[in-house]
Amino acid sequence: MQTSTWDIIAEHYGLYLVFGDYVWIPFTFTIQNFFLLQPREMSPFMIALNVAIFVIGYLVFRLANKQKHDFKHDPKKPIWGKPPKAVAGRLLYSGFWGFSRKMNYFGDIMLAISYSLPCGAQPIAWFYPVYLTILLIHRERRDNERCKQKYRELWDEYCKLVPYRIFPYIY
Repeated sequence: MQTSTWDIIAEHYGLYLVFGDYVWIPFTFTIQNFFLLQPREMSPFMIALNVAIFVIGYLVFRLANKQKHDFKHDPKKPIWGKPPKAVAGRLLYSGFWGFSRKMNYFGDIMLAISYSLPCGAQPIAWFYPVYLTILLIHRERRDNERCKQKYRELWDEYCKLVPYRIFPYIY
């Protein structure tokens, strides 16, 4: 399933992917650990909220990617028990993909927030979710331009059906 993602299809194991995997991931994914070494109190509500954000983010990220992957391999496979809806049979807009054009990014950002939430208000602990949000917005914009050129009027129709880019009902 990972081989059908933007990283592989559009960037072909390029500079962004290699730089991200070898430079950013080892340092940005672990920043929160420093702050978690210091004892910190979290209320039961905050613990439950953080677990909910993590679980929902994980499910949205994984299931959205799976829906798109399944659609590419079997365009008739039901999504949430119904036939998939797609513009010209190519651009999926049902299931998670009816909420935003990059619903998987939304799930990924939720995961990043759940990693930093236990760290409290430590600004550096929030570097990763802020950085990831900026990275994914930039990536979405590049992909949007690529899709405009590739799909032309179909993309315009798709954007009318799915007006939100990453964050449902916001952006």
